Amino acid sequence: MSNQFGKANRIPIVEEAEEFEVLTVEDAGEYEELKVGNRDEVVEDIPVANSARKRFDRNSVIKALRGINFNFGLFWRGNFSRVDLSGADLSGLDLHAVSFRQADLSNANLSGCKLMGSNFIGANLCGAIFDDSDLHGCDLHSAKAIGASFKSASLVGVYAAGVDFTEAVFTGADIHGSRFFNAKLVNANLDRVKARGVDFFGSDVTGASFEHAQMHSVNFTRAKGAKDINLKRTYY
Repeated sequence: MSNQFGKANRIPIVEEAEEFEVLTVEDAGEYEELKVGNRDEVVEDIPVANSARKRFDRNSVIKALRGINFNFGLFWRGNFSRVDLSGADLSGLDLHAVSFRQADLSNANLSGCKLMGSNFIGANLCGAIFDDSDLHGCDLHSAKAIGASFKSASLVGVYAAGVDFTEAVFTGADIHGSRFFNAKLVNANLDRVKARGVDFFGSDVTGASFEHAQMHSVNFTRAKGAKDINLKRTYY
């Protein structure tokens, strides 16, 4: 008997995709639960769209995702680019290397998430919560994160060029090696941050607070408002 993972039992390739029909969100919504039983019965019970060549209903999926609570699963290398996830509860999920490029995550809850290497380029992060999350190596280039919260989060090696962090909160966060080139940190709270080798070149830190921050080799070259920062309670 050949091994179940051997060549003899490889998954067959679908050569005629036009024979298969596509489900829409509206169709699936008619069924509260799909009970797994006989394989043929399950296939027959799945509702399908009228047209075998109907395209995936993306707008309906986006609408269904708004405010949804993802209380299960992991989404490694998932793609949520340009998806509206405003107000969604994604707390505690493993979202390693997921793409949120230009997605709307405003007021979403991503606290306690594993977001290492994820892509937030151009995303709307206004009011989003990233408390206690791991954003090691994330790319936030050109994102908008007004009023976002990163309390006790790990932002080691984050690329945050051009990000608007106005009134964002980084209390107790680890931002070692991060780059905030030309970022806007007006009235941002960076109290007690760990900031070794951080680059604020050309950024706007007007009104930003760094009380009890641990700072070493931090670059404020051409940073607006840097001369007014109170560093008396900052540790070097």
